[in-house]
Amino acid sequence: MHKLIKKLDTSARLAGALLKRAPSFDVCHGQLADTLGTVTLSDGTQAQLALPHHTHLAVGDVLIDEQGMMIRVTGAAQIVTTVSSQDGAALATLAFALGQSGWAVAFEGQSLLTEPVQELMHWLQEQGFTVSQATGRLDPPHLRAPVRSHGHDHEDHSKHAHHSHDHKH
Repeated sequence: MHKLIKKLDTSARLAGALLKRAPSFDVCHGQLADTLGTVTLSDGTQAQLALPHHTHLAVGDVLIDEQGMMIRVTGAAQIVTTVSSQDGAALATLAFALGQSGWAVAFEGQSLLTEPVQELMHWLQEQGFTVSQATGRLDPPHLRAPVRSHGHDHEDHSKHAHHSHDHKH
């Protein structure tokens, strides 16, 4: 049995090809590792979660077992709020705003999926969105933009005229 002992830092960038064949298991959004104990991996084997107390698991996390094998965390089907609108731009703006506010969001076809919280559902209806509950997955998008570095030399101000003041990055 695998013993999962470490969660990789979310800033760790791993090649998709490296994770493609790694076994996985499903979690509901925001689930604590403490509540799981033992899980069945996608390859049929069992794994024991031996992570620090109160470790939150999210879709996209990568866990490591005692031998260094990587295990992917994928999204379980769960009750979600489905939000739709005739105005696609409004839905995209809403997705951005909810994501920036810390809500889990995902798109499924022409609908936005988010967490099933009554206060949020009521507010969305007040904003004119069509809201219902359904079964879905709150998987994050698989597209991750590379981290943009803002480090550069300020010695030659002729090349960076917009940086005529002194500051550090």
